[in-house]
Amino acid sequence: AVEVPTLEGTATLTLPAGTDGGRRLRLKGKGIPGAGGNAAGDLYATVRIRVPRDLDDAGRARIEALRDLGPADPREGPK
Repeated sequence: AVEVPTLEGTATLTLPAGTDGGRRLRLKGKGIPGAGGNAAGDLYATVRIRVPRDLDDAGRARIEALRDLGPADPREGPK
């Protein structure tokens, strides 16, 4: 789960397993309030994945272990 800034503070957003960067997720009712007291609209969050640039040996080993779990081409499906 990650904290997402909203118009009224923050909201917790649970990322589904396997979520890719660029995917848009909806936070229902967390957007701009409706006119005349109507319900707030939805807020959309776009997933951005940041990979650390400066890894120690242990961190590098973890990334390499993850790489070895999956295919080089995601269209090939799981190993």
